[in-house]
Amino acid sequence: MIFGIHFAQPYVMAVAAVLLLIDLIVYCCFRQTIMYRYSLVSYLQKRQALASLLPTYIIFVVRLLLLLILVVLLGKPQAVDSRFKTTTHGIDIVLALDVSDSMSARAGAHSQESRFEIAKKEALRFIDKRIDDAIGLVIFGLYSYSRCPLTFDKQSLHTIMHDIKIGYPEPLMGQGTVINKALKVALRRLQLSDAKTKIIVLLTDGAPSPHDDVDYQDVVKIAQELGVKIYTIGIGQEQQHQMLAGFAVPFGTINKELLDYYAQKTGGRSFYTSNPAELETIYTKIDALEKHERQMDCHLHYRDISTAFIIVALLLLLVEFICSTFVWFIL
Repeated sequence: MIFGIHFAQPYVMAVAAVLLLIDLIVYCCFRQTIMYRYSLVSYLQKRQALASLLPTYIIFVVRLLLLLILVVLLGKPQAVDSRFKTTTHGIDIVLALDVSDSMSARAGAHSQESRFEIAKKEALRFIDKRIDDAIGLVIFGLYSYSRCPLTFDKQSLHTIMHDIKIGYPEPLMGQGTVINKALKVALRRLQLSDAKTKIIVLLTDGAPSPHDDVDYQDVVKIAQELGVKIYTIGIGQEQQHQMLAGFAVPFGTINKELLDYYAQKTGGRSFYTSNPAELETIYTKIDALEKHERQMDCHLHYRDISTAFIIVALLLLLVEFICSTFVWFIL
């Protein structure tokens, strides 16, 4: 930002400015003055007449200003309103994403994608649809933590989501599923929210770890006090097994009773799916939830001001035309 003006294409402007500077250096160092001889030169010398170079300087300055304006226009100048209010219709949402090892299993018998890949892909699609909503992100496995606070910056949220992997941020993360702790972290993010509609979207394929998690009833009680609805999405099959030493061992079994309990007690809904198309339908239903109107403080707003520079350029062209046409009269 220069003098309160933001440039959408600063690198293009910088390249053009360098080329203009090089051109000026070449012009000043290698320009040869053109000499004209007239039949009245001796007469004018006797009369001690003096020629004025002012029009020449004026034309040079005008042309230089025109080139500078063209350089600025290449940068797409924009005026910055540092703070303004806008009316939005949305809700506050926290996504709670399971990154435990069981999420690496295939989502279903006919699916080639893992549960985590499906959940992550559809979460990104969901974020793109929620333009006016503030969205936060909580991830959990052996322990839970807030990866992103409530934000309207969907681009930053996209970047964060792309970086998340199974067991993120360390291998031990995948060795547990502390669902209730994750919900508590999500509720804390929504605690200070002034939105009328606040929801948590829980994406998981398993059940809480029996020894590492907290009481689910406490979580539901807090959600009820804060007016937060919990929408649960159970990913994968209700009974899925993996082969270990030739035996089928249960792997990531969904606790349907608990997920239904979260939804029913808080006014949300619970879904179960192993199909990407079904999961997209779930997000569409969440997208249709009630919204509320609120004033949102925005700290940056860009307004195109190229028209003002174009008007100045046209005025300079007019000045250059007048000077070039009537130079002899000025003399």
